Amino acid sequence: MMVENDGLESLRQTTSRILVAVLWLHVPISVTIGLALGKAWLIPAIFMTIFALAATLSWRMSGNGLSTRLVFSVALMSGVSMFTWQFEGNPWQIDMHMYFFAALACIVAYCDYRAIAAATVAVALHHIALNFVLPAAIYPGGSDFGRVVLHAAILLIEAGVLIALAHKLQELFETTAVKTAEAQAAMAAEARANRERSEVEQRAKQDREAAKQRLAGNFERSIGGIVEAVAIAAGEVQHLSSAMSSKQRRHRAPDQCGGRSVEPGLEQCRDRRRRDRGAHRFGQQHHAAGRTLREHRGQGRGRGPPHQSGGRRPCQRHAEDRRGRHPYPEHREPDQFARAERHHRGGPRR
Repeated sequence: MMVENDGLESLRQTTSRILVAVLWLHVPISVTIGLALGKAWLIPAIFMTIFALAATLSWRMSGNGLSTRLVFSVALMSGVSMFTWQFEGNPWQIDMHMYFFAALACIVAYCDYRAIAAATVAVALHHIALNFVLPAAIYPGGSDFGRVVLHAAILLIEAGVLIALAHKLQELFETTAVKTAEAQAAMAAEARANRERSEVEQRAKQDREAAKQRLAGNFERSIGGIVEAVAIAAGEVQHLSSAMSSKQRRHRAPDQCGGRSVEPGLEQCRDRRRRDRGAHRFGQQHHAAGRTLREHRGQGRGRGPPHQSGGRRPCQRHAEDRRGRHPYPEHREPDQFARAERHHRGGPRR
């Protein structure tokens, strides 16, 4: 299988460009040789023009395809044959045969054994045909079949080497093309893998970003709910504080039922306690004065002090038993003053 690449195509393009220039150069050379040797120059120039024009048209129409390569090979060998005929009767005629070998070597640049084979067949047919039809056109001294066979053998040896070389070059170009294609395929696969990996990484990055955004959204909603709850609780606390302040202000306001405030009630309680203390001191002084008077009376009647007969008079003990408490203020229960003060403050009553 033949696989062409850019390198082989470029080489064949260069070969065709050079050979077409050589073919067109044969036209003025053939005219020069004819004029220099005094031979015919018009017919050789016409044939050279036909060969060059055919190669040029094939190259323009078919590119560097197989047909173009075959046309170039045959046209080049035909031009050399025309030069050999122009040197008829000249000692250099036999030297012109070396141009066949040089031209055949130029064909190897196509890296196509078929072009070399076509050129070899063209030269062989030219020598064999002219050896019998027009021997003076190829060898000086007339027909010589042995010389034809010798030249044909040398030409076959060269053609064999050139064909092997062209085949090897073609294989090298094909191998290079295959390796290049494999390398390009590997590079394409690697690029595709890198692109897929990049896409996977991009998708993973997008997924991570989406997850972060969802997490941030959930966190924001959670914090928003907490903040809202805190705001509601703060509002409730503020409302409760306002209610307590209002209640406290209401407690400090005047009593709607009695028309009295708390502070005047406290002052009244304090005044009452002061009056009770004053009455208590007065009662103590009065009791002491009465006891002193009774003692003096008892001494005048010949009785002992009151404490010797029990310390108390029967009427006093009876009065205490009847009322359940001492008739004087100093023997009042201690919590009576507290109950009075709570009564004025609006506290619970017993």
